[in-house]
Amino acid sequence: MRFSKLSTLIALSALVLSLPVFADTFTVFNNPGAGNYIPSTTDYGGGNGSGTAISSLGPFNFSTPVLQFAVGHSWSS
Repeated sequence: MRFSKLSTLIALSALVLSLPVFADTFTVFNNPGAGNYIPSTTDYGGGNGSGTAISSLGPFNFSTPVLQFAVGHSWSS
């Protein structure tokens, strides 16, 4: 009986230890630089930061109007 429990414990331990560690599978993406990100971004205009509601912005239509707010000065782009 004791051998059976010990062999089961060893088998389960081996199984757990054989599982891959997923912490090393992250893909790191560099922050986009101004040279890559800004030229590839489309500005659809609109949004004057007045806090009023708009129902469309460029080619996008909203099912319910959304409020437009200004982005803080700490944002570089």
